[in-house]
This record gives sequence, C-alpha cells and structure tokens, in this order.
Amino acid sequence: SNEALSDAPLDPPLMDYTQRVSYRGFDVTRAIKTNGKLEHSFQIHLGSSWWDARPLLGGILKFELLPRGALTAIAELHLRFKDGTHIVKIPTSSDSTWKVAKGDVLDSDLFTGDTIELGAKPDDSSWTQPVVYRSDITT
Repeated sequence: SNEALSDAPLDPPLMDYTQRVSYRGFDVTRAIKTNGKLEHSFQIHLGSSWWDARPLLGGILKFELLPRGALTAIAELHLRFKDGTHIVKIPTSSDSTWKVAKGDVLDSDLFTGDTIELGAKPDDSSWTQPVVYRSDITT
C-alpha cells in the first residue's frame, strides 16, 4: 500500500549501543490488502544517524572510542488469519522470500543530514539474501 508505518524520524532514541539495543514493533494489519493474494513488500530503511556522529564529534572526542558498526535490522512478521492460522516469517539464509539491497541513502547523520543517490530506483532484482547472524533468538 506504499504507506509508512511510523512518522518518527529519529527512532530509536540515542543510547549506548554497546550496552543495549532498542527495537520497534509495528502492527502492519492496516497496510495489508489481500485482494485474494498475499503478495506484499515491506521495506526497512536504515541510516547511521545516532550511531555514527563523526561530523559533530570527530574533533571533540576520540572517534575510535565511539561505538559503531554495521547497520543492522531485526525483522519478524506474524500473520494471523481469520481461520486461526498463525504464521511467523523470520529471515533465514534458506528463505528466499526475505531480501536485502543497498538503498539510495549513501550517508546519514543527525546533524549534517543525508546524502542520497537521486538516480537510485527501487528494483528488487539485485537484492540478495540477508546475512543471518543469530538464528537461535526467538521472541
């Protein structure tokens, strides 16, 4: 349905990512329109923002001591049908229905803004399987 599930531009809040990681859950029920088919695409757009404060802190703090690392997302989709059936979709290395790709955001920062590739268009033909770091975590 091409609608955002949140209007929060700075989410999650600032925290020490070496100690904890926050998460957001969304009820996607209103975004799913069946029309007899179950073909949907959910996109997660990631940016470094709080995680990488180089422009602001580079000259003040020792940058090498700041927590940083690869952008990471955790995704899980719960589908509950009227007949009581419940399906949980979790990305795995063998599940070809979950895919990842580099987006149009080349760099992002809370204070200096985003650098985006204006010519980038959504095209899932080049998407690859996500890297599953831990498959032993359940909710």
